[in-house]
Amino acid sequence: MKYVATPSSLVDLLRDRDSFFVIGHIEPDGDCICSALALCHFLHRIGKTAIPINEGPFDRREIAEFKDYFESEITEELWNEHRDAAVVVVDCSTLDRIGRIGGQLRDMPVAVIDHHTAGEDFGDIRFINPTAPATSLLIQQVIEDLGESPDAEESELIFFAFATDTGFFRHIDQDSALSFEYVSRLVAAGASPKYMYQRITGGKTLESKKHLGFLLQKADLVADSRAIIVTETAEETARFGRQNRDSDGFYQHMLSVDGVEAVAILRENEDGNITGGLRSKRVLDVGKLAQEFGGGGHQRAAGFSTPGDLHKIRQELTARLTQLLG
Repeated sequence: MKYVATPSSLVDLLRDRDSFFVIGHIEPDGDCICSALALCHFLHRIGKTAIPINEGPFDRREIAEFKDYFESEITEELWNEHRDAAVVVVDCSTLDRIGRIGGQLRDMPVAVIDHHTAGEDFGDIRFINPTAPATSLLIQQVIEDLGESPDAEESELIFFAFATDTGFFRHIDQDSALSFEYVSRLVAAGASPKYMYQRITGGKTLESKKHLGFLLQKADLVADSRAIIVTETAEETARFGRQNRDSDGFYQHMLSVDGVEAVAILRENEDGNITGGLRSKRVLDVGKLAQEFGGGGHQRAAGFSTPGDLHKIRQELTARLTQLLG
């Protein structure tokens, strides 16, 4: 992680405004949800009004407990109550990724805090650091640049977000000393790595392990055995359900296969879209690859959602993996 200064305009906005809508992307993950909650908790602590908003769904096991903290949209009632509010969008690289809420922003000033490498510029104020392993560390930096330190609850939320986005430190490379400095301050403030690991990795169901076994059976080597790809039809998704999945476990297992650099999961959704998840070890920038399919993300973890036929998308993705890795 390399240091990128917090824009003074963002510090001024957070200091001068009294009300905020804090918004994250659809199909949220731990970094998205806990970054929003940490910022809201801090703003409340310094006397502001902050309302976390996310369209969901909260299908991931590790974030299900946070669903009730969020509004799903900016209703007319909320708008009338907070007409002077500013918007802070966290962990989101494109406006369409906040779903229908993107059409509810009216003329409110919009600040963006994000760490994704791919996407499109939007917002009046942008604090983007693609070298940060998680957006939550940028939230920590903002809090500290406002002359405060995260309290115990904020530290836990920030650490949780960081841990989920880095596979509990597994995706951090050698240029990460600054990240560890940030995290050390969270631990000093009360965040427990042991407890966070238990929260993130525990609580899985037997059904999730059966689903993991199902994915392992369907996995195929492609791109001259440099990549693994697996597909899941809408019927198969319905069979196992969308919740309590162990996708991270699948990625871990497949990336440990000798010679494999990248792993892809393609899932057919009921709405006709194909959702793709991409992971890599050291060579392939899957964030750039995901952009080709209408998505984005990081160098080592990315995703996309695109209309199309599952078999055809698989063929196209396999061809690109072969070109890039074969």
